[in-house]
Amino acid sequence: MVTDPGRETWQAMLKRRLPRPLLEPSRAALRGARRAVVWAHASRLAGHHATASFYCVYRRKNAKVVAPLVAQARALGWPVLLWALDEAAPSLTQWTAGTGTGSKFALCNRLLAQGPPGLDAHVIICDDDVRFHAGDLARLLAVTGAAGLDISQPSHDLHSHFSHAICVRQEGSLARLSGFVEIGPLFVVGPRARDRVIPFDERRPMGWGLEIDWSALARDGLRLGIVDATSVEHLGPVGRDYDVDEARTAMNAELGSLGLRDLADLATDGGTWWAGTRRAPWSRRGGNH
Repeated sequence: MVTDPGRETWQAMLKRRLPRPLLEPSRAALRGARRAVVWAHASRLAGHHATASFYCVYRRKNAKVVAPLVAQARALGWPVLLWALDEAAPSLTQWTAGTGTGSKFALCNRLLAQGPPGLDAHVIICDDDVRFHAGDLARLLAVTGAAGLDISQPSHDLHSHFSHAICVRQEGSLARLSGFVEIGPLFVVGPRARDRVIPFDERRPMGWGLEIDWSALARDGLRLGIVDATSVEHLGPVGRDYDVDEARTAMNAELGSLGLRDLADLATDGGTWWAGTRRAPWSRRGGNH
């Protein structure tokens, strides 16, 4: 039998000459390549001029975490209103509209009443223990707007304190459509959803269970999603500063009344907008379906 010398040479080269890393690209290299594509695509979307108002309830000890987010919002020309739970930090005094204890969403309602967002503005609600790992507020709003999301959140980096696996960043994705968006540590409410979400229901002082109401809005035609083009790191465990057990008991009772076991049951898969594709796959259909 005659052997193809070209083929034989190629096989020999694979076995003896090429270093193994070239034959099997590392996961880190592939991840880096995917992120480069996402970054380039998201940068092109930066021309999508969405506007927002930024609201945050903070503790003075976390002022250094909040300050960069305030700077990002101000650089974009967005209004900023803050509430200090203990005392106003000197670096944030200019934007601190009030001080004193209270529950997160009741205080957010006070801020929204004092400084209502513009007619077409998105509302950003942010905790005081979160920072961007990839991207920033501008990219989050650009992708949210381009994807037509009415309620959105940035994804979590793997090193973040997160509660739900669906919220962890998916490589190569710009955004995912889902029936689930968390109440923290940062979320965005778009103009179409504002009247149906704001003011926040103060019967859930820390917000646990609002995701159930938002999921119902997704079934009713609004779009909920996770923006993978940005990722954040939540710096502290969820519920570290309040009674988690009481909030969890109330939420679980509500889930049980709906025949659900966990918030993860709300996390429907409505599709993924992969970087490099021109538009989100759901852009030609309504809602989360």
